[in-house]
Amino acid sequence: MIRAFKEDTLSKKKVATKENYDMMYHIFVNCKLTATKAADYRYKCSRNDIEYDMNIIDHWYNESLQVLKRRKEIKRQSRRDKHRT
Repeated sequence: MIRAFKEDTLSKKKVATKENYDMMYHIFVNCKLTATKAADYRYKCSRNDIEYDMNIIDHWYNESLQVLKRRKEIKRQSRRDKHRT
């Protein structure tokens, strides 16, 4: 009886579809996220009602952090160049 109640009332996690992964790929790789936003999306993927393969999500998350790091380096370099001339 208790088992039947739990199965009926508790939400079940759905397996992520290709569309879900495509959306998350777009968010992590194509959007210009801040480190905070990227971490927030990663957290939501691990806690949402859709079950993602976190190895894939972590790869995209790390890729987005690398892009952010490169952008900061480019900004610093351009500021240094402006001050030198």
